[in-house]
Amino acid sequence: METAQTPEHQPPRFFAPSGPPVAIPPPPAQARVVDRFLYEREPWVSRLDDAGHLHATREDAVRARGGDVVRLLNAHELAGAARTFRIRGIWLAQFTAIETTLDTPGINDSIELRGRLHGPFPSGQPFSWPGRLTVTRAELLDGLVRGLAHAFRVSLSATAEESVVGAVLPGGDLAATVDRHGVILAYPCGGDDTWAAAGNQAQVRQFFYALLDQMRAEQAAERPRRLAAAQVPAPDQAWMEARYRERGYRVQNGTAVRKRSGMVGRFFPERVAVAAQGTARDFAVLSQVALGEAEGWPSARCRALAPLVEAAVVRWTPDLPDGVELVPGQEVTVDRDALVSARPKKAVPGEDRNARVVAFRVDAAFAAHARDVTLEYEFQDVRGTGVSATVDSQQDARLLVRGAPLTGSGEWRRVKADVDQVAFRRRGPRESDVCLQIVSPRRVRIREVVLRARPRAVPAASTTPHVAPPVASASVLVLDDVAPVRDPATRTEVSWSAHEWEPIHQVRLEVEHERLVITSTGNDPHLQGPRITIPCPVEVVLRMSASTGGHAEVFCHTTHYPHYEMPCARLDVPGDGQTHEYRARLWELGTITRLRLDPCNAPGTFVVHGVLLVPVPPPDHGPAPTSARVAYYDPLYPAVWGSSQARAAERLEKMGFTIVSARELAAWMGERTRGGAPGSVCVMTQDLFPAPVFDSNRPDCTARRYLDAGGRIVHAGHFPFSHRAWADGTHAWIGSYGLSTRAIPCPCADGAEAPVLTNEGRAFGLTQVPASGTQLTTTAHVDVVLTRAGRFQAGAWLKTFSRDHPGSGLLHVSSSGVDGRNDGLIEELARVAQHGLPR
Repeated sequence: METAQTPEHQPPRFFAPSGPPVAIPPPPAQARVVDRFLYEREPWVSRLDDAGHLHATREDAVRARGGDVVRLLNAHELAGAARTFRIRGIWLAQFTAIETTLDTPGINDSIELRGRLHGPFPSGQPFSWPGRLTVTRAELLDGLVRGLAHAFRVSLSATAEESVVGAVLPGGDLAATVDRHGVILAYPCGGDDTWAAAGNQAQVRQFFYALLDQMRAEQAAERPRRLAAAQVPAPDQAWMEARYRERGYRVQNGTAVRKRSGMVGRFFPERVAVAAQGTARDFAVLSQVALGEAEGWPSARCRALAPLVEAAVVRWTPDLPDGVELVPGQEVTVDRDALVSARPKKAVPGEDRNARVVAFRVDAAFAAHARDVTLEYEFQDVRGTGVSATVDSQQDARLLVRGAPLTGSGEWRRVKADVDQVAFRRRGPRESDVCLQIVSPRRVRIREVVLRARPRAVPAASTTPHVAPPVASASVLVLDDVAPVRDPATRTEVSWSAHEWEPIHQVRLEVEHERLVITSTGNDPHLQGPRITIPCPVEVVLRMSASTGGHAEVFCHTTHYPHYEMPCARLDVPGDGQTHEYRARLWELGTITRLRLDPCNAPGTFVVHGVLLVPVPPPDHGPAPTSARVAYYDPLYPAVWGSSQARAAERLEKMGFTIVSARELAAWMGERTRGGAPGSVCVMTQDLFPAPVFDSNRPDCTARRYLDAGGRIVHAGHFPFSHRAWADGTHAWIGSYGLSTRAIPCPCADGAEAPVLTNEGRAFGLTQVPASGTQLTTTAHVDVVLTRAGRFQAGAWLKTFSRDHPGSGLLHVSSSGVDGRNDGLIEELARVAQHGLPR
């Protein structure tokens, strides 16, 4: 028997030893592997020997012995469920029981986990202590829920229930956790070591039940909420029925019956429904409800712990000392590591001709669990228009980040950016593609790209008692992985029951374990939620699984729009049966009074696990450009018609226009609206109006207010203000084709005749007229007709909104879009844009 001598070998602060430490000998060859994780970016495994000691060893040492364990590790590596720890030493523990310590107000009491602690690893001499670890109920619940996503199946033939679940727990105080010390990987287990061969899911369910049953009872006695009204599933059916029999019940067909005293009690016995046995997943869903209703959750320790555990890392490094040159239209073969393969990809017709694309193959687990991603890439700085990660041309994945400014220094630069919204679309059972696109007219070399899945940011806990006011600013439908916002100073929580949703058209609704199961019977299913009061703008977070792929849409009633007139968000839904998270911003002005969900545009089954509406602060657009002539170009926002918009922006910049992004355009229009709009002009190189300036389909949107103040917008492509574009690469139709949009009162229709140039058009400088008569408007709705189709339709036109400033307003050139390859067209666009304006 030995004792630890150094502070690093002392157990974490909140573990109380009940006996002296025992030195752990090296693990024998027959020790079973019970878990796999990444430590210091290298694969490690947890092993259990016959003496009951846990060991953390490098995976290479286990692989060197061969056998079936190698096949098992290969399967888990391809599944991609391993966690990555960024900590200073790791502790392993096996706990057999939970004991409550202090009874405090609320349901988040402190508890003690009784068992044995092993560690630290790696070290020359780890030790083992019997004792108790003190944590809170919410900390253990959160650790178990997160651990389910990384369960380790004990054999190649094991089912999901035959797996080992480990909970990551903070063992030290806040300072130690921030310093990455004292992190414990804890395994619930029984009194023997059979869990290494059969999995510990039975004990995990027992832990879940013990925590949730106590929390539900305490909430029912103090202040009943959703948890108090819920029924906790049984961890084991036979165990639950035996508990009722011990209390004098007779159990039959799922009902426990016990006679009451007295004559009446004989004829009217007490009847209690026995909870059915639930899976660990069922317990996890109810645990999210409990976490949402636990006071002071999440704790400061858990907020500090979350960034220390990563879901996965994908890294690509070409086997060339000077990196690899990316050339449009050429393919270069590069090396492949264990997690990802990548190669420069041929340019696709319709893409910017200056775009270089590197395609990645991401494992399925990374695609399933990664929501927030940190993107790092190292490239040689050259002169160009920018570097950005953008959507794959085949839309297999969506990963966007604003590019880095280029200085042309020729040096290697590393860029790091956080991507808050990422939705991978599964291509198959094992892979999903994502692309990094670099836009530059000059040579580009790249030598490393890293995608690191970042744990979900946990909102700050509040020390103020939670009191929900009559008007709420955050609403939760059903909680799964989506945690409710609980900061009473800025936003509060209102719980929606899944039973409050109503079918409207072609849907049947059922509620299973607080999940909303939607059965679509046609191509236009939709349902609506209860009445709410939430001011815009908000972010909607939807967690849903779908058996059929297609498009989902979110509509909303607002105080400005009392009807479901337009989709506020359009979402691509893969029909793979997996639960995905979708995020979108609802920018419409006013207050949302009701929400409508169209889960898809096809028949199928859809399970909604959670809906969260979170208010977002108005966007900070930054300082506004001072130039009176700007050209809008932002590679993060999509366009429908036109091509080579980056080159068009570059040409306009040489002609004296200042290139602005979507947010810069919003700031510029806001500044001009407050004073100085007359004489200014914006040329839209992309035809879809971005959300920062098309923030509502009303005359008070940012772009319309700029026009009302005497500004001019020059537009070509899809009918203006008919679509809204977002920074995630999506866009949605606003209003109905053929009707006036509310931002501009101009109806849109197709014509039978081709447009011809008018005298007014020649005066403006137009020479090129499109041959087709599509997306025309009536001449009565515009002020100047530049091209005419027949007697009553206009193809190019000017509509003035400020009568005090003739010549200002919306100048629509054509429906063909901007083609940056046509130098003559760009020169004409600049000439028309500046016609009649002071130089």
